[in-house]
Amino acid sequence: MVASCIVIFTYTALLLTFNISRKASYAAANYSEACNIASQELEFMLSCSYHSVTSFGPISITSGKMIWLGGKKHCEVIDFGTNGYKSVTITITWTNSASTEGAFLSLATIISRKE
Repeated sequence: MVASCIVIFTYTALLLTFNISRKASYAAANYSEACNIASQELEFMLSCSYHSVTSFGPISITSGKMIWLGGKKHCEVIDFGTNGYKSVTITITWTNSASTEGAFLSLATIISRKE
C-alpha cells in the first residue's frame, strides 16, 4: 500500500515536470523563431535607403510555424527630424501554442542617414 502510494506520487510528479518542461520548450522555440523574423526584418530595413524606411503593419507572417500561431509583425519608425536619425522597432506577436495567452517580442535599432 505504501509502496504503491510512493509510485503514484512519483509518477504524478514526473508527469507534471514533463508537462512544464514541454511548455517551456515550446515557448522558447516560439521566441527563437520570433527573434529570427524580427532580426531579418531589421536587417532588411538597414539595407534600405534612409527615406524608404517607414512604419507598417500589423501584417500576418506567412512563413514558418508562426503561420499556425497567428503571428503578426509590426514596424514602428520614429523620425527624429533634421538630425538624421530614425528609431526602428519591429514587434512580433503570436498566440502561445502551450496556452491561449498572447506573446510578443520587440527588437529595436537606430539608423542614420548615410551621406
